[in-house]
Amino acid sequence: MGAIACEWGSELVFGSVVDGNGGASRNLHVKCIPSDRSETQEIPVPKRVRLFLFALLLLPTLLLATVLEVGAGEIRRLYPGLAYLARGNAGISYSQDEYALFYNPAGLGDAKEFIFVTPFVFEGSQTAFDIAQGKISTSGSTSAVAQNLLGKTIHLRIPYIFKPTTLLNMQLVYPFGKRYSGFTLAALIGGDRTLRIGVSDAVNLNLTVADRLEQFTTIGLGMPIFKGQYNIGFSAMQIERCDKSSTSSVSGISSGFTSFVNNAVCTTGEMRKGTSFTLGFQQRMTSLQFLRMSWGMSILNAGGLKFARNSGETTPQDEKQEVNIGLAMQPNLGIARTLLLADLRDLTKNHADDTACKSAGGTTATNCWYKRLHLGLELGFLGDWIILRSGYNQGYPTSGWELSLPFLPVIRYADYKVETGTPSGVAEQRKAIEFSLEF
Repeated sequence: MGAIACEWGSELVFGSVVDGNGGASRNLHVKCIPSDRSETQEIPVPKRVRLFLFALLLLPTLLLATVLEVGAGEIRRLYPGLAYLARGNAGISYSQDEYALFYNPAGLGDAKEFIFVTPFVFEGSQTAFDIAQGKISTSGSTSAVAQNLLGKTIHLRIPYIFKPTTLLNMQLVYPFGKRYSGFTLAALIGGDRTLRIGVSDAVNLNLTVADRLEQFTTIGLGMPIFKGQYNIGFSAMQIERCDKSSTSSVSGISSGFTSFVNNAVCTTGEMRKGTSFTLGFQQRMTSLQFLRMSWGMSILNAGGLKFARNSGETTPQDEKQEVNIGLAMQPNLGIARTLLLADLRDLTKNHADDTACKSAGGTTATNCWYKRLHLGLELGFLGDWIILRSGYNQGYPTSGWELSLPFLPVIRYADYKVETGTPSGVAEQRKAIEFSLEF
């Protein structure tokens, strides 16, 4: 049989004509068809083989994640999206919405729908919810309340209303051109406040109040190249940040509580400006096509993020550039839209919240890599009206869901844990909910 060739950009397809009784093939025909990446390609791989290979790739990853032990301290990241948090905060290789600006702006190349969003996000630790439900008493003397909060942390993250005319954060995605051509612009204006209150030391009852106040404006661009085989992206951000923390014994602040709080809580006059840039790309892979894999890389804070601090100030801390890689799989299983993600972030181990990992060795070094591993699973049902998510973020499980019904606000929920103390301690559990109007 002679060689058969198709022009570049086309595919070679074999087909057979089967008799009406389901018997053997009677004829074989060959044709070349244009390759269109917007349509699912049928790959001649038996369904059972697909499921076996899929499980072979997925199960070891999940089993690894269940036995992770990470080092102390949380690696904080700017403005994480709830959909991302629920699926392990992974999004380097798959980011097709406005949050691509914070993960990998190359993902904007696949965002081909106009999006305008005004979200409201509330996040709190389990302790904060226990107080709201009356499970932890906050009545009585200051020392009695401190005893009830010993070893616990109140964590709150809420939108920051930085101007009287700006009531909500605003997010915009504006595509130009058709699928796998043109480019997409995105912009996000907003900010949030993260407040933490904790009590430690059973003898002295030390009270710690920490506040992070952030306001930012970021714009970015993503575009596909080589007929959608690659996406490239770029974003720029101007950020203002204040980081403050104050610790004192409960007995020591009983007579000067107002002064203690003022020293711990940020004001707009204490915010310092910085500018950062992010670069990224994503590539669709041709191997094991039924898995529809892609991988990506991004450089956050390219060249570093430096704040214009006044003389003598040590906060907010500058941040070095962060190199991240990720892998995504979107197998067509027929049951639901399936998305699997795996990210390895901060490859140079330079994050300002975890500087000890840079020179760590042995078991500690291994744990540092576990802490930078992010795994995610997303299942979409009924045309993505209902989405279920799960994953692992910095070594701990995450979960969440999304309800997106017509003519109603989109509701997203995420539940995750972070290590804020020692590895032998109890991880802090957080719950977050988002209501957003999307147009």
